[in-house]
Amino acid sequence: MIRRYGRPHGAASNTLDRPDAIYVQTCPSKTLGAGRDGMSLDEVVLSLAQRAGLRLTVIDSDAYCCGQPYASKGFHDAAHETSSALINHLLSLKSGSAIR
Repeated sequence: MIRRYGRPHGAASNTLDRPDAIYVQTCPSKTLGAGRDGMSLDEVVLSLAQRAGLRLTVIDSDAYCCGQPYASKGFHDAAHETSSALINHLLSLKSGSAIR
């Protein structure tokens, strides 16, 4: 959980049975400040999904990483390892029929 202006922000992870979509939080969505309305990007995404009637599975962003931060610094092995873990987790959700 990242702290923004003294309060934690970032969507709580969950795994729904057969969600409409999967939301993979990113480092920027957790670390960039809120908009003028005070809402973080994660809060905006979850609010829009709720208003649209979409059920989201939220991936634990503390446990999984897309690997981009490592790749951009030249740590290609670490980038491959972390992105592979995320992909494998997404595939396990699909094989466990957690994805439509």
